[in-house]
Amino acid sequence: MENVKRIKEQAKIKEAIAKRMALKNSTLGAYANAIYKFCESENIDAFDFPKIGLENIEEQTETFIISNVGKLSPKYLNIIYNAVKTWCFVQRMIKNRKLFREIKFDKSSRKMDAMTEQPLETKHIKKLMEICDAHEQILLGLYGMCGLRPSLLTQIKVENLDANDYKLENGKITFTSKNPFLYIPKGYKGNKAHTTFFVIIPSKITKLIEHCLNQEGNVQPKTKLLAKYATCSTSVYLKSKELLKQVGFKGRPYLLRSYGDRLLDKTIEDKDLKEFMFGHKGKISATYQFKALTQEDKQEYLKDYATTEKWVNEKIFGTRSQEEISKAETIKTFAENLGASKEDLEAVLKAFDQGKFSMERYQDEVKRLTNTALETKMKSQFEKMFLEMNEKHNNKTS
Repeated sequence: MENVKRIKEQAKIKEAIAKRMALKNSTLGAYANAIYKFCESENIDAFDFPKIGLENIEEQTETFIISNVGKLSPKYLNIIYNAVKTWCFVQRMIKNRKLFREIKFDKSSRKMDAMTEQPLETKHIKKLMEICDAHEQILLGLYGMCGLRPSLLTQIKVENLDANDYKLENGKITFTSKNPFLYIPKGYKGNKAHTTFFVIIPSKITKLIEHCLNQEGNVQPKTKLLAKYATCSTSVYLKSKELLKQVGFKGRPYLLRSYGDRLLDKTIEDKDLKEFMFGHKGKISATYQFKALTQEDKQEYLKDYATTEKWVNEKIFGTRSQEEISKAETIKTFAENLGASKEDLEAVLKAFDQGKFSMERYQDEVKRLTNTALETKMKSQFEKMFLEMNEKHNNKTS
């Protein structure tokens, strides 16, 4: 009930601000939330501001900010400060927001310094991919592996995919490339470079997108890739924070994008390509380089991305490289020739392929199966030899 009350109250505040001011929907939502938080803390009703009076509201705002310095981040305190000023303007208590009392405090830095805050690590992403459903994995993949900004996640559609990388038939999508290119139009809100750029989607996330879209049915060019958990940037924030909390990570959800930045930085040698894929303007040479991609261009960029693909598959999803699989299969064949059970060997190989066994553990398991098979074989041969000798002895004595 409390949650329903909060949602209704914030909706009323948001609607009232929108009637007087032309603000972005994300700003309206942030201000409505901030005003509600402030009123809840001060035990007042937002629509009673005119009764309380400007001077009292200014006093309460200053007290609130001063008492929360060090507890809440300066950026968030500044949002509350601006939200209260805006609300006073909306309630016609001031003619413009500059007439609200000036309160001096740090308005720009974060509560935690970027160098000392808890880092988002691969172990967190790996664990998330193990416990999340398919829709959540897509959200985390596009946010934390491709590095797309939250506001962009809410806008991307099927039609933004490279037309050569998928087919649409009878309301179903089939990807023809394991690593499709996704183009982010320059006109999308949140595209700070103001230029169309692309990201390359990891193969595991590609399969999940295909599965989820087809499960929902009637896939069309305008169908959003993330309709379930990314209806707005606020929903992306809340869902990401909820998921991160499940793996013991208490930092900012936006660190998912920072993780994506580090991932591409360590796996892609072409730094112009890396910066372009991350939605950064980069050098003027990059602006001309990444225009009207030919299939030949795409193949070159996919070669660069192959290291990222391999890293993601091995480190995050626990799948094996082709070299490791080939080595494991050779060991299996050798053990099978020595008499080890084919069924048991295949079960161990499957566990290795799924990342449940390390190469060392896999070799130990194969060795154990081989030794068991050899011991059984030797025992059988010994028993056979013993019987033959016993039979010869009986024949001599008879």
